[in-house]
Amino acid sequence: MQEAEFCISSTLHHVNIVKTIDLVQDENKAWCKVMEYCPGGGLYATIKKGDMSPSEVEYFFKQILTGVLYLHSQGVTHRDIKLENLFFGTQGHLKVCLLSPSLTNNHLND
Repeated sequence: MQEAEFCISSTLHHVNIVKTIDLVQDENKAWCKVMEYCPGGGLYATIKKGDMSPSEVEYFFKQILTGVLYLHSQGVTHRDIKLENLFFGTQGHLKVCLLSPSLTNNHLND
């Protein structure tokens, strides 16, 4: 399952999607996905601070929608969108993180 999800997520390239870089096995033979580092932290922590203006909320909401629209255009459905899966990248862009089993490839169901 992890390998199939890696194949899907590693083909996705968009400013509002956390990049999947590699898939490696640890010493216990468990699969681990290597993903883009998002130094800005998570949206959950930012909202919890309570210092976002209405214009910032609108700006970031549009970025979430843009990322999800891209996923859908690629035939991918994110099944676990929540604050804990949204992160800020190096340029301040809000990024949707694809953690298993949060995505499906709609084209497989055709």
